[in-house]
Amino acid sequence: MRAREKPALGELRPIGEGEPIELTKDRLLIGRHRFCDVVLHSPQVAPVHCQLYVRHFWWYVRDLSGTQDTKVNALPVGESRLVPGDILWIGIRHKYEVCYDPEALSAMTNE
Repeated sequence: MRAREKPALGELRPIGEGEPIELTKDRLLIGRHRFCDVVLHSPQVAPVHCQLYVRHFWWYVRDLSGTQDTKVNALPVGESRLVPGDILWIGIRHKYEVCYDPEALSAMTNE
């Protein structure tokens, strides 16, 4: 019998090509390096590009690349809350719609 998998805490839905990214932990590193939780194989993505994390039942993004290639709704950010429906840019080509339910998230996290 397999252990029950923890439900996803949200999803990044690609705008254009690509597969959806399930947000399975409340802290995720995104980048090109193999030790990242989400690996994007693209020269426009820094080895460790950004971090997604949950705080007070909301997803946040923190830029770790210093290149201003992490954007929310086309605006460069150092750190920003992600509201459902926002568009997250990682590098030049990777755009995702942020999808999650803050009410459901509050029941799944420890904060």
